[in-house]
Amino acid sequence: MYRFISILVSVVLLVYGCLKPPKPQVPKPDSLSHIDGTSKKDFEWDLVHEDLKAIVDEVVANNLDLQIALVKVEKSFLSYKQARSLLFPSLGANFSVSKDRINFVFPNVGRVAIEFLTNALSLNVSYIVDFFGKLRYGKKLAMSNYKITKTVFQEVKNLIALQTLNGIIQVALLNSQLKRIEEIRNNLERVAEVADHKWNRGLVSLEVKQSLERELSKVERDIAKMQEAYEVMMHTLEFLKGEYPHETQAGSLLRSIYLENFVIYPPPEVISVSWIDRRPDISRARETIYASYHLARVRLADLFPDTVLLLSTGYQADRIKDFFKDDTFVYRLSGNTGGNFTSTGERQSFKIAKLGIEEALLNYRKTVLNAVLEVENLAVELKRIVEELKIVEEELDSYKRELEVNKAKFYSGTISLEQLLVQEISYKRLEIAKIQLQAAYYINAVKLFFSLGGNWS
Repeated sequence: MYRFISILVSVVLLVYGCLKPPKPQVPKPDSLSHIDGTSKKDFEWDLVHEDLKAIVDEVVANNLDLQIALVKVEKSFLSYKQARSLLFPSLGANFSVSKDRINFVFPNVGRVAIEFLTNALSLNVSYIVDFFGKLRYGKKLAMSNYKITKTVFQEVKNLIALQTLNGIIQVALLNSQLKRIEEIRNNLERVAEVADHKWNRGLVSLEVKQSLERELSKVERDIAKMQEAYEVMMHTLEFLKGEYPHETQAGSLLRSIYLENFVIYPPPEVISVSWIDRRPDISRARETIYASYHLARVRLADLFPDTVLLLSTGYQADRIKDFFKDDTFVYRLSGNTGGNFTSTGERQSFKIAKLGIEEALLNYRKTVLNAVLEVENLAVELKRIVEELKIVEEELDSYKRELEVNKAKFYSGTISLEQLLVQEISYKRLEIAKIQLQAAYYINAVKLFFSLGGNWS
């Protein structure tokens, strides 16, 4: 008998060793791309106004999506504690009262009924012997899931901060654009007024007068669209904060912020490879590999029998008052080993879990490569914007010098007010083009900050 049991145990352990999946080897990020690994100071950025940081903090603190993610983190941690508790013996108590009736049939006597009354008080200790690692890897799986939910929480937090910062930049851009386009409207009104006087005296044609009126009408429509976009963006920021739109102190502050109030340091020319490990999505993808491996080990353990040891000790007597007497003390030590060796569903679950490891490895490689591509594209886009900004600033300097010359000519009577105002309108339009490029730069710089593993804290 013992020989048969030893042979059976050897066969089970051999099968387990053959089926056990190898521990996955996570590739190093620098082996998945051609990133220059030269050391460089981390990318820095900042906003001039601390009040604006306070707005982002307020939105992040009150956002409903983030609160949901935080609840999921707490739930996953409790699941980990639950999985960890299974590794320890469980203690229980039991009190029972039973009454049994047994019928006997005796020759020449007939049927006789005997009743038994039993009272039992016991303390039970049970322990699951984790031969195949089901509980150990269940605990590791729960820990991996907890780490994954933490990285998801940080991803949501960064996304909310990014959306809020983009909204603030858009509001500042609209403020700056509205300021300049209103100046353009004022100049156009003055030019249209001069043209109207000249038309009354027959000095300009009706087509010129109507052209100026159409241009003024177009500017009025642009102002109305910008004001509408401004209100929509303000409402979006309120919704991100988990509130219905209304005028708040933060809203009043945003209405007085212009794009010129922002300062963001330029991105580094050389990016260190160390940023990859700071990104929450890459951390999540890497932890998913370990979670898939732990799940496969749990599914493998499901194919083998479970062993449970049970120790029960207490008192049993016909009457409760007889408890705690020496002759009523009882104990029981038992072991149970059992499992389903023919379950097709569990075998398929194990195969699915093994494929999950391969899928997680491929997703990790894909996540790293997508992150590298995202950073490289943002760096290229920022470089392009900086080059365009230099060209626009050179044009602005040229326009400004020309405008100063024309102002001197106007005061000397060489050119008319109409010509000077037209020149000023062109200058303001070029300023709008510049601040649009600045806004694009700020938005992409903030994206690069988060793409390089920066976290809002």
